[in-house]
Formats: sequence, structure tokens, C-alpha cells
Amino acid sequence: LSGGERQRVALARALAPCPVLVLLDEPFSSLDADLRVEVREQVRSILKSRQATAVFVTHDQEEALYMGDRLAVFQNGRLEQIGAPEQIFHAAATRFVAEFMGSSDFLEGRTEVEGIRTEIGLLEQPVDLQASTQVEVALRADDVGFELANPGNSTIVQRFFRGAFNIYQLRLDSGQLVHALKEHTEILPVGARVQTFICAGHPLGVFHEGLAVRNR
Repeated sequence: LSGGERQRVALARALAPCPVLVLLDEPFSSLDADLRVEVREQVRSILKSRQATAVFVTHDQEEALYMGDRLAVFQNGRLEQIGAPEQIFHAAATRFVAEFMGSSDFLEGRTEVEGIRTEIGLLEQPVDLQASTQVEVALRADDVGFELANPGNSTIVQRFFRGAFNIYQLRLDSGQLVHALKEHTEILPVGARVQTFICAGHPLGVFHEGLAVRNR
């Protein structure tokens, strides 16, 4: 039997006695990428159709977001956060969760009345902290924009082609590295000077001493 077939047989055996709870411990880790996607779609569909409750253990963040109705994120055996996939991804309770779930860059900033002042501009998102408090803003690649500019505030260090889009690694003038997303047709040269800015259309994660800060 192929790896995928073995997984299907194992799931059928587990569901045959109609258990109250099914435990799946990294069931797709031995499958290649394409087969993993196919099998996990089938497994999710089967579990839903049987209305079976399952505990699914994985180190694959994408897999967790796809499979789970509720996620629990652990660090060193300690529960960091539990909630819906959208909540875990967009409203991380701790810096660890934000970093673990989303390949985030963390940009230092300082609170002001209007929001948070960062090296690449003002994030107009006031938070529940005193003015001039040092914080970190979690930035994912789709939260960051840039355009060619001279002198600019950063330099293109690397470009990673991801098929439908490019990921650019940018070094800010302070030395901080951030990542930004561009369409696959937009190819800019490594070494070029650019103006980098925050372009998120949604609230960003803001952290103080490792914990999320509430928006005001």
C-alpha cells in the first residue's frame, strides 16, 4: 500500500467502532507535499461527515490552520493560547504565538497618542499603554509595502520566488530585516534602494514584554 492508502486504512479502522474521540498524532508527516494536501482534505471531509471529534497534533502551522476548528498552541508543554484559527493567526496573545504561526518580523516602535512610531512610519493604531512605551509590532510580508526610491530607507537584500508572488528581504537603515510581498511580475534588483512602509489594512499585533497589547 502507498503512504496515502495506509493513512486511509488506519483512519477507517479508527472510526469503525464509532469512538468518542480520535487522536491523530502527526499522521501526514511521512507523506510528500502533494499527497499530504490530498490526504488531509479527505481526512477532514471524513471526520466532518462522521461528526467525529478529533485531537490533531502537528508542528505544521498551515496544516493546523486548515484542519482545526479550534487551535491550541503549546510552548514547552505550556498552553500559550487556544481559539479559532482566525483568532490565533490574527490576534496572537503572545509574541511566541505570533512568531510561531506566521513567520512574523518584529519591528520596534514607541507609543504615541496617534499610534505607534516605527522606523518605517507611523502605525495609526493607538494602544492601551502610556505614551513613549517601547513595543514590538508584528509584521508579515503582506503587511509591508515598498517602492523604488532614492535615498529611501532600506535596501533589497534577497528575492525569493514563490510562484504566484515574490518575497523580498529588506534591510532597513538600522540593520533590521523585514520581508515584503510583491506580485510575481514585479521583479526588482537586489541592492536597490527602496522606501519601505506599513500597508496593512487590518490591526497588527503589538506586544509589550512578550504579551499582546489591547487597542484603544
